[in-house]
Amino acid sequence: MLEILQGHGITAKKAAATDGGEWESPCPSCQGSDRFRIWPEKGRFWCRGCNIRGDKIDLYRLFNPNYTYPEACRAIGEVPKPLADREYHRPRPTWTPTATPDPRPPSWQEKAAALVEWAHKELLADPARLARLSSCRGLSLESVKRFRLGWNPSDLYQDRAEWGLSLELRDDGKPKRLWIPTGLVIPTFRAGVVVRVQVRRPEGEPRYVFLPGSSTEPATVGEGTTGAVIVESELDAFLIAQEAGDLVAAVAIRSATSKPDQGTHALFTDGRAILIALDGDEAGAKAAWGFWHENYPAAIRWPVPMGKDPTEAWKADIPIRAWVVEGLLQRMPLAKEPRAISCGEIREIVAAACKVACQMEKGSPALSRLSVLMDGALEAEQSGDQEKMRVAMACLVEAIEEAAP
Repeated sequence: MLEILQGHGITAKKAAATDGGEWESPCPSCQGSDRFRIWPEKGRFWCRGCNIRGDKIDLYRLFNPNYTYPEACRAIGEVPKPLADREYHRPRPTWTPTATPDPRPPSWQEKAAALVEWAHKELLADPARLARLSSCRGLSLESVKRFRLGWNPSDLYQDRAEWGLSLELRDDGKPKRLWIPTGLVIPTFRAGVVVRVQVRRPEGEPRYVFLPGSSTEPATVGEGTTGAVIVESELDAFLIAQEAGDLVAAVAIRSATSKPDQGTHALFTDGRAILIALDGDEAGAKAAWGFWHENYPAAIRWPVPMGKDPTEAWKADIPIRAWVVEGLLQRMPLAKEPRAISCGEIREIVAAACKVACQMEKGSPALSRLSVLMDGALEAEQSGDQEKMRVAMACLVEAIEEAAP
């Protein structure tokens, strides 16, 4: 198996001694840099990124997709096995999206809409909290109004029956009341109707509280039809819609393991580019990428170049719109195969940025931003990740153009 990889320009390195030796290399399928694992003694492989797996013949056919199974066996001197005996490529159950939930009961919609409007007015009357949303989340006053964000200043307890919710009893036998905690009120709308209300608490666990009766469907904001950007948090989706909503729809699916419903599935299959920007941690986007890669051919992994999510990238002075545009360019139907970015190109851009920085006012916000982007470009170069290098270079070029006298 190692010889097959080497014959196609991929060098594997030993990662562990388990199962007779475990080797790692870039993935021939998804091009992930370190997720591909090979166990030559066991005759099997698996990519932890895109979840492709198989045996020696399957590996050969990754590089030679036009070969039939018997042809691949003959090419590498193996005896063909009956299909039923091949463990790793047996068909898996086909995934189908779940139905979009029915509208909430009228009593729930009425109470939720009233809460959202009241909390929205509370937030608009609180300049300090509006300023915090701007400085910590990048959300403008226009976006606060557009997405009807609100603030609940103190815990509320209301009658569940008034919300159309079923009776629940506490341990002492008394009826439970509906708890609406203190915090940022984040509504989700479908066709102008509130279908979910969640509250982001300023402290304590759980940090996010979904009001009973809320829909679990993804939240979609932004009118753009060129692409869709998939994130976990509604607040990240709001930021993307604010910066690039004319180009893309931003879809918040709440967690890396969540799947689209029928409504968002229709959105993802209308021919637009799909950028998967789930939180960049091991339990997040990397583990979930296999699902998106398998079910949506138009999808690419497009993590932010700095931080784990778009909000953290914005805090690091990454231009969100430029990041989105660069991702779209990778999936434009008529676009050529992306050209590889060399380390020398990154260094040339950083050198140009240094010349511009020398002419800027010391301590200025623009100089600080340029310095952060230069550091990010050098980190991307050291990682060797082409996606990160491409985005970092695009962001740095934009910053140079803005700062150049």
